Amino acid sequence: DFTTLAKLVRLLRRERVHIIQPFLTPALFFGLMASMLARTPVKIGTGRRGTRLHAGPLSDRLYKFVQYRLMRFADAVVSNSEAGRDYLIARGIPSHKMQVIYNGVNPTRTAVSEHERSALRRLGLPPGAYVVGIVARLDETKDHETFLRAAARVRGAFPDTYFVIVGDGPLRSRLEALAHQLGLASHALFVGEQLKVAPIIDCFDVAVLSSCDNEGCSNFLLEAMALGKAVVCTDIGGNRELVAEGENGFLVPTRDPEELAKRVRSVLADSARARTMGEEGRRSFQRRFTLQQMVHQYQELYLDLWTRYVRRAGGGDGPQLPERRAELMK
Repeated sequence: DFTTLAKLVRLLRRERVHIIQPFLTPALFFGLMASMLARTPVKIGTGRRGTRLHAGPLSDRLYKFVQYRLMRFADAVVSNSEAGRDYLIARGIPSHKMQVIYNGVNPTRTAVSEHERSALRRLGLPPGAYVVGIVARLDETKDHETFLRAAARVRGAFPDTYFVIVGDGPLRSRLEALAHQLGLASHALFVGEQLKVAPIIDCFDVAVLSSCDNEGCSNFLLEAMALGKAVVCTDIGGNRELVAEGENGFLVPTRDPEELAKRVRSVLADSARARTMGEEGRRSFQRRFTLQQMVHQYQELYLDLWTRYVRRAGGGDGPQLPERRAELMK
């Protein structure tokens, strides 16, 4: 849409924007194209995915084809995982422009009040029951089918286990039918989209992510780690950068319900180990994935790129840059 592009160019010029960092398709296309036409000083591309299974609709593929080429002209490209970094380099982004900045989770997203804990009784979970949960959009890339087939196997050893599926999407009716076929109708709870998922994750004994594709840095895994939950997830994309095998959880092959069930059962069978894993996950989160750490890294990136631009333009360190750096780093 050339009208949208022209409006964005005028906006960037009128506001005298110094740095632009658009996110996701088609924002990347319009943002980078407009910034080049408006001669915005610093342009940053953003990649959020580790791998790709589905090509997507033609319009999406066309935007991506163009934006990958536009990103080659950006001053930097940020991925939220090493897997995403490798993916973008394979598509022609110069490696020296790539930077990994992991997602950071706001502490308010993982704060759970006593009132919220008591409200969870509405889910119908019996006191003392084991709870295994997943938070993900109900589409093919998250592979809930494998999750449900693993759940049926887990119930063979732990009959009183409940499986909570948070999220919605095009496959909901099909997955609900599968749960019924697997004998999970009364033990698989589809709770739909939730504005705040922390109180639900807080009741999990095991947090599971069964993705077969398209993972960069999963916010669900980060929130589960922040809440001290043992994690079992597929060994794909950025998942292996969050979960250390046997330390804060387990990594399993994709589309393998037997191995997924085996690892979930091992966590349920050893509560002491599950607590140890959860504690290690919380420590890892606090060391690497807080919101403050993410913001700090973006501040450093913006200041570094702006410094380079000003020096190229012959302006030394730029007006008030040292003072601005000190202010931002407080």
